[in-house]
Amino acid sequence: MPAGTPPRPESQCPTCGARERHRLLWYYIENEIDLTDGWNDILYFAPTDDIADGLREYENDIVTTDLTMEEVDVRSDITRLPFTDQAFDAMICSHVLEHIPDDRAAMSELRRILAPGGDALIMVPKDKERERTYEDDSITSPEARREAFGQENHVRWYGTDFSERLSQSGFSVSTETYADSLDDETIDRYGLRVYDQYLERVKFEDIHHCRRPSD
Repeated sequence: MPAGTPPRPESQCPTCGARERHRLLWYYIENEIDLTDGWNDILYFAPTDDIADGLREYENDIVTTDLTMEEVDVRSDITRLPFTDQAFDAMICSHVLEHIPDDRAAMSELRRILAPGGDALIMVPKDKERERTYEDDSITSPEARREAFGQENHVRWYGTDFSERLSQSGFSVSTETYADSLDDETIDRYGLRVYDQYLERVKFEDIHHCRRPSD
């Protein structure tokens, strides 16, 4: 069914509510991650029920967190997380950082609480034709943010330098346009193409598979 602002055609599953990015992320996890090896303690930001439930089937320990969502395990600010250093083996952070004014502080916190050798799967809206991230602290009204950044509660448009930002925060980063490796039948079956009406083109989302190097 359509979803988004403005609505994207064939975006959201009418049964579970998953959108394109959720289906892509879960397909990647199921096919590229061994959830029985090393993913024991997982922190999941701004969780969706379908992915959280899928992770729980592997009997891993999952902590869900968000600043405003009510049905999470821990209410927290991503720039000041209430967890000890190296507390998690893995984390999932999808479409969160574009909302955070100090995203560098958030990235630093993600690295702090990730164990050495741990994995973080990070996704953000990104304009791949933009080399540098566009942000302007003077743009504060919902209307102006929608015009500048594509959504009223976004504070930037990430460019292709997003991976560089993650690297500067201490991660080793593999940026994968994962759907490019899939055949058209799989792409169509899972509805992985995103028609971005702000950018006026069809795109695939990137998955940034980050790892905290072993100390």
